[in-house]
Amino acid sequence: MATQNISKFKIESLEATSFSLFNVIADPRAFAPDDIKAACNNLVIREASDSVLRLSSPSRFFLHYLFAEFFQKAHQSGLYNRQRELFEAIGKVESGESEPVSYGMFFNKSKWPCNDITLFDKDRNPLIVARIVDDSEERTDKSNAMDWLRNFIDKLNKLQSRKNCVHGAFFAVVGDFPTDLKERVENLVGSSDPIARYDCKLPPPAMLSLNLVELHDISDTTGDDDTLEYNYRGVLVLPQLKN
Repeated sequence: MATQNISKFKIESLEATSFSLFNVIADPRAFAPDDIKAACNNLVIREASDSVLRLSSPSRFFLHYLFAEFFQKAHQSGLYNRQRELFEAIGKVESGESEPVSYGMFFNKSKWPCNDITLFDKDRNPLIVARIVDDSEERTDKSNAMDWLRNFIDKLNKLQSRKNCVHGAFFAVVGDFPTDLKERVENLVGSSDPIARYDCKLPPPAMLSLNLVELHDISDTTGDDDTLEYNYRGVLVLPQLKN
């Protein structure tokens, strides 16, 4: 992917000496909900100075959802015990990139309504990968959501075979999650099993947790760039947690 199509960003603490997600992952049982909230509030996502493109609004919100809502939900529900590698990886992320997804031969590529986000640790190891799908706009390609899912899982398998350092993944859609996609992932991760349904682990070679998320646009008007993250509401579709 050409460099000019990549959005780059950093994950930083507002106050370097204050409580952070890294403190939480070191000993999750030692902290109360208010501590977790304080750690999440101390985190900020800053676009890198050499980033040519800005993050799309769904991608921007997804990052907010991952580092705040999902992290807190995982801690409060006990999901972090089932997806410990992913939970700990969230606290180790220091930077990331987002790039549009295309498919096909070099001179005949089709642009899909997807952006892939890769989150790295301090050594640039890919820890978490997410695909954000926004097909709300009319597209000319004939691809469908199942293609986008299959391609993403294939990417995870190849990446894990080469790097073996990815600890979790997300497939997020703007709007309602397609039923056939949810059923496909449920079959892959063995959701009929009472334990596996929370692990959400893909079969080898990926062997990592794949969570499904809905991003619902809740804005009546177009917000400015500084408030885009508040124009959506995130819903964890898989695993389904008790309220």
